[in-house]
Amino acid sequence: MLCNKHIRKAFSLAIDRQAVVDTIGISNEMPAINFVPPALKNGINTPYFPTVDIENAKKELEIGLQETGLTKKDLETICLIYPQRENSNTLCQILQQQWLTNLGITIALECLDFKIFLENFSRRKNFFWIFKLLILFS
Repeated sequence: MLCNKHIRKAFSLAIDRQAVVDTIGISNEMPAINFVPPALKNGINTPYFPTVDIENAKKELEIGLQETGLTKKDLETICLIYPQRENSNTLCQILQQQWLTNLGITIALECLDFKIFLENFSRRKNFFWIFKLLILFS
């Protein structure tokens, strides 16, 4: 189901990155709206994608559901697995709530010990993964 680009895009567009930064950010952090951080682009932060676009997220979801023959109920089998680290639980709960509010999709959350998380990640288990690279080095 997450092999469909429209469904993945819908999940991405439904994230209010500014709200995430405002909730768990540390002093003047900027939302991730680019592939390259502004510090590496002479301070230029032209957005590659919006911080949130609920209308287009819903459109992309509908296209993806039509293409795959899935329903929103089918997407409720998605489990967001994350490592047990500072702010990970809060971040994942924020994403879970935003996807419920903005797309009407409830996903499960599962927190794993960091070592088990990395072992599963290296085996490429078929789950929906999220984590910050900085978490790996903290």
